[in-house]
Amino acid sequence: MQVPQSIFLFLAAALMGSNTLLPFGSATADQAIFADGVLTVSDNISLMVLPITAAVLAFIAIFMHSIKYKKSLYMWQRRLSLFAAILAATTIATAAYFLFASNASQPSVGVSLFTPVVAMILIFLSTRATNRDEALIKSSNRIRD
Repeated sequence: MQVPQSIFLFLAAALMGSNTLLPFGSATADQAIFADGVLTVSDNISLMVLPITAAVLAFIAIFMHSIKYKKSLYMWQRRLSLFAAILAATTIATAAYFLFASNASQPSVGVSLFTPVVAMILIFLSTRATNRDEALIKSSNRIRD
């Protein structure tokens, strides 16, 4: 049953997509990146590309279930999910670098710094559910043979 995986991946894609709307944090500094005092996706191209790509990959992985069972599709779905999780972790690292390592005074963490963590947990849960489904299919094939 692919419903839990689809829900987990959809929520992960929605959370990564929400990073385009919410700030990563705020700080006061003389640098151009903090000209408005808030770190958002429009401040750096990597902060824009990473979460959007992770959201798109998680969304594509949802539709890998709609195709009839083929072992390679489960493998590709896991790979897409893993790559989306890696992009989520890279988003966290990039935003944390701009907040804390850029000599900004009084940095404060925003909501978007935590949404990739929740997205990575949801992707992990989706992968676990996919593995469980694949094991169920293998066991039913053994019974049938």
